[in-house]
Amino acid sequence: MSEIIPDGAGNIKLKEALRLAKAARLVIAVRAEDKKPLHKGWPQKATIDEKQIRAWFDVKKEAPNIGVVTGYTSGVLCLDVDGPEGLASLEALEREHGQLSRDCMAKTPSGGLHIFFQMIIGHDIRNSAGKLGPGLDVRANGGYVVVAPSEAINRDGQLGRYEWLTEITLTNGELPMVTDWLMPWLIENSSAPKESVSAPANSPGRAYGRKALEEECSRIAGASWGTRNDTLNKSAFAIFQLVSGGVLPAEEAATRLCEAAWYSGLDDKEIRATINSARTKAILSPRALPESAYSTIQARTQPWLTVCISPPAPLDVFPPKIQKLLKEAAVAFKQLPLEVPIVAFLCMLTACLGQSRVLQVKDNWEEAGNLYVALVAVSGLGKSPCFKAFLDAVWKEEVKNKERWDEEMASYNAIMEERRQRKDRQNL
Repeated sequence: MSEIIPDGAGNIKLKEALRLAKAARLVIAVRAEDKKPLHKGWPQKATIDEKQIRAWFDVKKEAPNIGVVTGYTSGVLCLDVDGPEGLASLEALEREHGQLSRDCMAKTPSGGLHIFFQMIIGHDIRNSAGKLGPGLDVRANGGYVVVAPSEAINRDGQLGRYEWLTEITLTNGELPMVTDWLMPWLIENSSAPKESVSAPANSPGRAYGRKALEEECSRIAGASWGTRNDTLNKSAFAIFQLVSGGVLPAEEAATRLCEAAWYSGLDDKEIRATINSARTKAILSPRALPESAYSTIQARTQPWLTVCISPPAPLDVFPPKIQKLLKEAAVAFKQLPLEVPIVAFLCMLTACLGQSRVLQVKDNWEEAGNLYVALVAVSGLGKSPCFKAFLDAVWKEEVKNKERWDEEMASYNAIMEERRQRKDRQNL
């Protein structure tokens, strides 16, 4: 997008809306009286398009307030600290866990705060109200926030303004990462990835996008040491161009890219920073499905064939050290999907538990907490080496136990045979 300078004397809301668009933050128009979107279907109408933004904000009457869409599409996560109640809750949390990063922060008309972070990649963090504490709301996928220089009526019935309190804003500088102690809570309260509005699930456009996503993820997972970050950046840029063109859902794209980067060995902080940076650039140059691709895809796609994209592996249910072990295993065994080491680990764990732990299903009915595992995957994926590594110690112990059992059974059978012979002699 080229540098945009508004016509005429200038409108501060229009200028800021255009700056937000240039920073790849999706903009909507919001009513001043109730902070509601001015247009129905706002998630689909959110835009960075100069012409549309001018139509909303370059008006003779008072311009509406500016809303910025949160979540994957704008790369923004916001902690909304609502008035004195929210400030008290935040203070209590910080006393317990430590200071929250406030590198990007704005004051709201209610006397509260908007604290901004980079959107967490690889998890569908959605809006929540009061779960973190009274007066503390999270704005992420599916939400929006009103931003400066918008104005609203506060609790005292007076007109107040949203104002930036930091040098870093949504148009200036790089948003900070989510503070470490807040990250686990957000992930724990995230949802399974949901598809955003884009091409219909059975359309040629979606098939094309998913094929492109699979190819880029394979490229990332197979990147050699020293090229991994650059490969992730280029692949994420290409995929988010398709997301911006409506070919792929943002949540699905971000989750799959994040998983592929995990397999390559990149750490979480580097992954989030790289994907967010690529998304910011890609949203300014959207790429739709080439016309020539429709006929090609339709020709090779059978009506009974559907593309199945699995939800991300539930890595977050494990302790941090086990998560690290499973990620390392996925990388070590030929860039395996995380599901393989996870299933292998659970198989090893249940073998170690044996009959030592039982579940009481109901009165007089107990069951051992054993898992019966079956992993179905394409031939040559590398399941066996991974399972062998996790279960090798269990199998060795099993061999020892079997040898000991054979010895004891042989001894038992010898004693029983001697008793039988003695009894036979007594009966003669």
